Amino acid sequence: MTSAVPEPSPSGQLLENELRRIIAARSTIASVLRENASNYIGPQHWAMQRLSQFFDAPQLTSAEILQHPEAFAVCLPLMKSTEPPSLNPTPETIATNEGEFSRQQIAVAVRVGCDRVCSATRSAPRVLSLIAYPVLLVLMTWAILVFFSFQVIPVFERMFDEFGLDLPPSTNAVIAVSHWVRDGWWLVLLFIGAVLSSILLARLNATLDPRSRYRYGAIEKWMTSARTAWAEWAWHIAMLIEAGLPQSDAVAIAGNASSKSWLARCSNTWAGELRRGVQPFASMTHMDGNPINTLIFALRLPRAEDQAAILHDVSANYHDRESSRRRWWVDWITPVTVSLISFCIGVTACSLFMPLISLISGLT
Repeated sequence: MTSAVPEPSPSGQLLENELRRIIAARSTIASVLRENASNYIGPQHWAMQRLSQFFDAPQLTSAEILQHPEAFAVCLPLMKSTEPPSLNPTPETIATNEGEFSRQQIAVAVRVGCDRVCSATRSAPRVLSLIAYPVLLVLMTWAILVFFSFQVIPVFERMFDEFGLDLPPSTNAVIAVSHWVRDGWWLVLLFIGAVLSSILLARLNATLDPRSRYRYGAIEKWMTSARTAWAEWAWHIAMLIEAGLPQSDAVAIAGNASSKSWLARCSNTWAGELRRGVQPFASMTHMDGNPINTLIFALRLPRAEDQAAILHDVSANYHDRESSRRRWWVDWITPVTVSLISFCIGVTACSLFMPLISLISGLT
């Protein structure tokens, strides 16, 4: 969610001036990011590609960089980079025509920024990685159900009709499901196609909008947990404080960049209180029933350097806890899904053979 950014403080104006210097070299930054993307695989590779598209976007502004924490993480090392003049300058050390930074400075800064991005966003939702395995299991289950409905159950159904057997409720239910699958299988295929098309369309829209932080827009925002939102918020504030912004401006900018509307609203309220000299975090320990003691402790520290350092630690801790929770769920998906598939197959087999067993018992 994004909203109007308040007027920057004097330190905020200095920061925007620094960002304008960096924007002048944005094409070089984008080129280095594309080269650096080859060092990563999977979601991290795509994150680097997205960042390169962001810096390639026309009419890039400092406000957009401030509200894009991954892009700001790439720019932050450049704000502090200094390089002594070389006695034998080379094309790599001569400043680019686009700005005041050499390609070597940009390459080093991009490498540092990319490492920070990859370590600080490791629990961010990855749509395909999260839904790929469950979707595969569901498709396998559907394939088994279709095979039984078209090839197995009709044979038993003709056999039951020939012998005129009274079928138990479970057998009737299995036959009814097979009829539904044979008559309405195209509806299921249409539903699956609609879901896949929605994901591909969301991915296309995110690709067409390089300023978007999210590869799948609303889908990925919806899948972002509260703990991950807090972690990204803390990481963003830590970097803004490192760059010299006062806490009030950092809280407002990080809130406007958050994927959660409730966090954006709260951040704007807290920023307003901080500008009036009121400490909004004095008595806070929980938010929506979730403990945030360490986060509040970091925000209440008197020194900005300590705030940034502790907020980085808090962000890393929240990401680790969220990654552990996600691994726990993924670890349980496999046995639960396999158990459900086995249960369905077992119930189907028992329901089909129960009338035959009764018939054989009667003949005996």
